[in-house]
Amino acid sequence: MRGRVPDHPAEWWERIAEAAAASGMAAEVSSAGWRKPVAEQYPSDGLLTRLAARGVPSTTASDAHRLEDVADRASDLSALLAAAGVTRLTGFRRRQAHTVALESPGAGAPGAGAPGAGAPVADGEVGGASEETRR
Repeated sequence: MRGRVPDHPAEWWERIAEAAAASGMAAEVSSAGWRKPVAEQYPSDGLLTRLAARGVPSTTASDAHRLEDVADRASDLSALLAAAGVTRLTGFRRRQAHTVALESPGAGAPGAGAPGAGAPVADGEVGGASEETRR
C-alpha cells in the first residue's frame, strides 16, 4: 500500500470533519477503495463516523471506469452509512442538492436482490450524480 497514515489520524479526522461541516460540503462515500490495495471504502470508518456526527451530508459513488463497476458494493455502502448514523443521502440535479432516504440493504430498495442493490437511486442517478451532472 502506498501513502501515509498519520500516527494519530483521529486528530486529522476531527479537523477534516470540522472543515467539511463549516464549508457546507457533501462528502462522497465510495466503494472504489475496496477494489484497490487499500481494501477499504473511502473515507475510512473513523473519518466517516466523524463526518456523520457533524451532520455533513453524504453522497455515494463507485468511481466506475468500467460498466461492471457501476454501483459496485452499493449495499455494503448502505450498511456502512447506516452504521455511521446516516439516514439520508444527498444527490445533485442541475447542481441543486436534494436528499433521498437511505434504505437498508435488501429492505425494499430499488432492485433489491440484484448485484450491488440496496443503495438508493433516484431519477436516473448513480452514486448521487444525476444524468445532467455527469455530462
